Amino acid sequence: MLQRMAEQTHYDPSTYVRAAVKTALESASEADEFDDDDEFWQNAQAAIKHLNPRDFSLQYSGTYLRDFAFKELELSYRLYFSQIASDDHYVPSGFFFHLRKNLGGLKRFSTFYYLVSSMETFFDILDKQYDTYNKHEEYKSNDYYYNYYKQYPSLFKDYFSKYSKNHKYQNDYFEQFGNKNQEDFQKWSTTRIAKMLNIDPEEAEELEGQFLFQIFNGERFFAFNNQTMEQFPSLAKKFFADFEDGYAYNITKFYQQQAVSIAFPLATGLPFTYTLKTPTVVKFEFETTATTYPSIFKTPTGYPEKEFDDFIRFPRWFNGSADVNVAYSRLVDAKVGFTTPFDHQRYVAGYQKKMQAYLPFSFDFGFDFENNDYEVNVQPLEAHKDVLLFHLSSWPYTGYKDITDLRPMSEQPSVRVLHDREQTTKSYEQTFGERLFGVAFRFQAKYDKDFVDYAYFMKHIQQHDYWSALVYPFASETYHYHNLNLYYDAQRTPVKNVKFVLHHKQADYDQDFQTADVKHPKGRHGFSGYYNEYNYAQPFVYYAGSQRRQEQFMRNAGAGIRNSDVDVYDFGIVFEGKQQKAEFVFTTAYADSPVDEKERFLFFLSYSPYVSSSAFYEFIPFSGKQFQMCFSATNEYPNLPKLNFLNVLNFDKVGSMNWELSYGEKCQGGSHVSMKGKLAQSEYYRHYLRISEVGQYCKEQMDRGYFQLPACQNATRQAGYFDSYSFDFEYKDVSTYAKNMTYKFFDFARYMAFPYYSEDFFYQGKHDQFKFDFQLAPYGDFYNASFYGPQYSFAVENYPIDNEYARYFFAIHPELDYYERMLTYAYRGNYHPSCVVSNKFINTFDGKTFDYELGSCWHVLLHTVKPDYYFYAQDSHFMNSDYEYNWKNGFSEDEQITILARHGENNQLYLKAILGQYKQNDYNIDIIPHGHDLPHVYINGKPQQIHEKYAIEMYTNDDGGDQPLIRVYALPGNELEISFRDDDIKIVFDGYRARVFADQSYYNNFVGLCGTNNGEGEDDFITPDQCVMRKPEYFAGSYAIHGLNCSGPASAYYTEYHQKAQEHCVKPQYYFGNVISELEAGRSRYNYYYKDFDLSDSSSSESDESDDSSSSSSSSEEDHHSPSEFFAEKQYFTEKECGIQHRVQYIEQGDKICFSIRPLPTCASQCKAFDKIQKYVDVHCRDITDSVAQLFKQQIRKGVNPDMSKKSVTKTVKYFFPKKCVYGN
Repeated sequence: MLQRMAEQTHYDPSTYVRAAVKTALESASEADEFDDDDEFWQNAQAAIKHLNPRDFSLQYSGTYLRDFAFKELELSYRLYFSQIASDDHYVPSGFFFHLRKNLGGLKRFSTFYYLVSSMETFFDILDKQYDTYNKHEEYKSNDYYYNYYKQYPSLFKDYFSKYSKNHKYQNDYFEQFGNKNQEDFQKWSTTRIAKMLNIDPEEAEELEGQFLFQIFNGERFFAFNNQTMEQFPSLAKKFFADFEDGYAYNITKFYQQQAVSIAFPLATGLPFTYTLKTPTVVKFEFETTATTYPSIFKTPTGYPEKEFDDFIRFPRWFNGSADVNVAYSRLVDAKVGFTTPFDHQRYVAGYQKKMQAYLPFSFDFGFDFENNDYEVNVQPLEAHKDVLLFHLSSWPYTGYKDITDLRPMSEQPSVRVLHDREQTTKSYEQTFGERLFGVAFRFQAKYDKDFVDYAYFMKHIQQHDYWSALVYPFASETYHYHNLNLYYDAQRTPVKNVKFVLHHKQADYDQDFQTADVKHPKGRHGFSGYYNEYNYAQPFVYYAGSQRRQEQFMRNAGAGIRNSDVDVYDFGIVFEGKQQKAEFVFTTAYADSPVDEKERFLFFLSYSPYVSSSAFYEFIPFSGKQFQMCFSATNEYPNLPKLNFLNVLNFDKVGSMNWELSYGEKCQGGSHVSMKGKLAQSEYYRHYLRISEVGQYCKEQMDRGYFQLPACQNATRQAGYFDSYSFDFEYKDVSTYAKNMTYKFFDFARYMAFPYYSEDFFYQGKHDQFKFDFQLAPYGDFYNASFYGPQYSFAVENYPIDNEYARYFFAIHPELDYYERMLTYAYRGNYHPSCVVSNKFINTFDGKTFDYELGSCWHVLLHTVKPDYYFYAQDSHFMNSDYEYNWKNGFSEDEQITILARHGENNQLYLKAILGQYKQNDYNIDIIPHGHDLPHVYINGKPQQIHEKYAIEMYTNDDGGDQPLIRVYALPGNELEISFRDDDIKIVFDGYRARVFADQSYYNNFVGLCGTNNGEGEDDFITPDQCVMRKPEYFAGSYAIHGLNCSGPASAYYTEYHQKAQEHCVKPQYYFGNVISELEAGRSRYNYYYKDFDLSDSSSSESDESDDSSSSSSSSEEDHHSPSEFFAEKQYFTEKECGIQHRVQYIEQGDKICFSIRPLPTCASQCKAFDKIQKYVDVHCRDITDSVAQLFKQQIRKGVNPDMSKKSVTKTVKYFFPKKCVYGN
């Protein structure tokens, strides 16, 4: 069976299924230790030889097994975890975790899972439950301004000057075309193109989901759908209304985590017993009051457009206070013994392990969401009372008692606590934190064995894998006596309040900081010692939450970085006493730019103790009033071309790192460490890549005119990595303790690198300097390293790097951050899917390549589209206008993007990008080739000056996504890079070919020549009317925009497609069956029929049927005993027909119920629809609580058709008419 499953990984049409099967068999072949399950392991070992050799990425489904056994302890575990990858979102639509533990034959199970029908729909529904617009100063919504000025046409132009003051290009466009008819307002728009090609999104299916987890020793299962999630706003409003009046909550749970009792007679005839009990108590209670502004649960006065809002309006401020009590207590009581019936005695040996945690505190908070300022103040609930916060003890004992004595064993005088042989119980008591924080904690301990035992810790790691260390952390440990207690000491605590502050700032988009903007403290030269002018992280002020420091770090981080994006985070903790305080400050700033080669990171750490003392920092030379650390890192990496492997390979790639570290009582005048690094790509690396298999294959493809196919994409990316690194360190005024750290590093390197390690004891370097060189092998699987210190040096040669993620972490790429490098490996180079278009071929997002010439006809490369969960099949409105079409697309108007392409003279490629806008004109970006020179860019007809040194950025105030809306700049090699929505979609273009990158948020959200972007190449050839075409020419012709300027082969394909569309159209049909076969379930095969499903032995099957073969589904009455029978070998049904009836239909939608105006065809209750066609019908809607509506509903359910012909038409909905009805069981 496993071998057949492995063989199917070569043929199964679903990549997701192939990936799940392969990962399951590969991991099963390594799982051989749980319960001595050798047969399963051996079968998996035999099956893996038949697996598909493709290496599947994290994008696809996967199943993993892991096990481990302590055979001498009779302990083992087996871990199952799997993901069902989603084809419409990067978050998996299902995740399963199952842990099976075997404790000497006693098996325990832990399970967690979640399963969602569509993860994209889940997040879309979740996103629509709240509105963040209230966070901003522009409190009124887009609709308010639009509707207000629509009432006064003469003032409609003011709408663009008021609401769209930042929409510079729209204003210019409106002034040019504003006097024209609104229907001719714009030639190109996303909705007009969708309407022209009849791009109709798939009907949204109702969201369904469930999740299960274990808590309090029980399983909790929850199921939900879209209606459940749409109740969140009303529930949240109810909770916030309660919070404003004062809300209290209390929960106490008592349960047994494990309860085991075993009894049997000994050879002596005495009864032997073993018992294990683990009673546990969890308690959580709090009382709170909270207010929001604007109020979440109240409709804001003066804003009638929000009267019927059914979502949460995110507040600007959130303030409140709460009293909290949290307690956890657990006892492990295990004992083994025997009973002597003749004297009624029971002899016992056992242990008790107790753990208790208790945390009573009160806090008040103020969250300013508008300015990203957050503050929390924490106080003890009973400030003048000592509190036992944590207790942990272990009591091994022996004893005996009379079985008629009801007192517990712990109260028996015969009980003796066991200690080690030397009886060396140690005692320890220490109060700490009083001088450092102003908060005193008292720690008391009695123990037989030291807790910190590094030798045991290392042995434990070597004997376990990391999961077994979590599952059985104390499996091999002998129980020793210990008693540990941690108290909050109120009498020694002068601090009455602990304040936490967090601020986040971002630079405004129109700020461009210059090198001259660097700000240093004015009195910096007043300190004794050295001041490092190159360290930009030395602030003016040091107290927590300083706005001045945040502004300084923002300027210093972005200084000299063109088009920089700067983020500043400031975190502080203040321990406030009556007359003094302790303060901890942590500030970071990071600036980077898509066009500038520099990036900068700043870090500032400051701590002022409650009582000044140098004892806290014995290894740092200062008096002890405070400690500061300032770190500044400026890295510089070159921008690279991206469309030509040879251009990237031959490009001179040199990077640099300049790091500065200062620390001491103040950064000014303290200790300093400087690092200057140089990164380069060696000629050996380039030569190796040039002659490698992937390099040679890429050059062959380029010689045939096929640039940037998957092989070249991989080679181009590999050509950008640095492999040679050199770092020079220099330090000043560094303490002896810090210098000795280099010797510890020397010892650590010697231990870790053995036997690849060699050292030079006679080396003499420069004083206060050391150097480190590092070089990676071409594939990153080995490295060489050399260290040169003041008095010694060592080298590491050919040290293997076994972990793939480690290779990508250490290999620096100018275009990829460290997390992007690891995700690039996890997704096998497809972390950001891309589509390539040239004059000869198209390579889709899912890797499918076909030859096609665009000619002079505009073709849709991609158009953003997804189902709108809000309009299901039964309630989709029938709309004809271009604007109203948007309601059928799950993307809002200002989220839609369309990219067009065509060919011109000399096989040059022309591109046009159209960005949707909310009730305004869409942006039109024309990208025009200019031979082998840099292409030209026009935004709404205006030419742009494109440079390598700075980017053209355009920001808007819409809610369509990230900003900037458009960013354009030049790359080396006369390549152009243009991104939309802050790199959500990015185009790299050189005039002859283009590569389009998409963010992971666009999974399965495209139609067009670039495919669907869902990871499945099989369905890339989907036409606008949801047909799968076998011929790529017909598929491409379906996305051609036919007009006066459309000629050449593409025009012919367009015409031929529309003439033969029905003949060549293949629409996917899905047939679902039971997971358990009919034979296994004991049922007769195929003797029943479901409305829309074929039931077969397989768990799922897929069939593509054309119209030509539809006649094979004709009815047959040869078998009168079975109303419907499915022939698996012929793939068609024979069924007995029943008549079609006409009934008034009703649909419930939220708080409305809608009735069809006239009776509609439907199947009787005992029949099922065999085939359906869709039509639009008029309905009349009423409130669901209306008595007349309920009367109509009852009549319809009884088979009566109420007369609705004279009722007004509320709207038009889509309805599925049955073509034929068949009997069902």
